[in-house]
Amino acid sequence: MNPYEKLCNKDPRNPLFSDLYGYEDETPIPRGDCACDNCFYGRDAMALVILSYQEVLEGVYATPKGYQDVCWNLAADALGKPRPH
Repeated sequence: MNPYEKLCNKDPRNPLFSDLYGYEDETPIPRGDCACDNCFYGRDAMALVILSYQEVLEGVYATPKGYQDVCWNLAADALGKPRPH
């Protein structure tokens, strides 16, 4: 799933934006009282959450220590045991 496709149709990050609103004189306002399918069905809100987590994870995985911490936490969760210190 590409979360950018689930953003509001008026959001410039949505791949359909240029097809629908790619004109110079038109600057739509995303969200608010928008009634596009993605906003109406709540896909936009979920896509925003996914993108925010994606940014956090990219920051975590950028360092070896962050990657190691994520691996330890995932293993501890999978085993149902606390992480060893």
